[in-house]
Amino acid sequence: MGEVLSWVIYLSWPLLLVATFYFYPRQLAECEKYRADAFRKTRDEWLKTLGEIVYCNEIEVEVKFIGPLVNFLGYSPENFKLRVPVPVQIGHERSTKQADWVIYRGGQPFVVIEAKVPGQELDDGARAQVRSYAFFLKAPLYILTNGNKIAVYRLGLRSDTCIMQCSTSDLTYQWAKLERVIGANATL
Repeated sequence: MGEVLSWVIYLSWPLLLVATFYFYPRQLAECEKYRADAFRKTRDEWLKTLGEIVYCNEIEVEVKFIGPLVNFLGYSPENFKLRVPVPVQIGHERSTKQADWVIYRGGQPFVVIEAKVPGQELDDGARAQVRSYAFFLKAPLYILTNGNKIAVYRLGLRSDTCIMQCSTSDLTYQWAKLERVIGANATL
């Protein structure tokens, strides 16, 4: 009996190899497609609720908006840091400030994100703050948001380029552009 079983196993191993190399990749591809579809569905549901979310303070903007935004753009926790020290110089005085969020690509700062209190205007003063962080960290992009509005800029030598600016409730319509510019698979 043992000898027959050995021969059956010996003769069937090529079939096992074929099954493994033929069917396993297909199963993996199906699982990956299902996971990607579920991820997109969750993202789309989140985007639909953005106009209804009420933020009470800057921390809630970070937790309810920036955290999911960074996640849905394809970044994992290894790709970003919070409260990153930024050495700044104002006149002759040097001090250290903190950037709220910094997304890294290839170990280098890629996007600096600054959260503001809900209702605070995303004016030139707020923009100058996050711009200085991006400049000192050498990040090519920066985002300013108060949870109700979002503005994305590309850092320039003489002036910066506003890539997009919209209310967060309109982000559904701007998502493809946002993903193309700052998503995990974006190219500069």
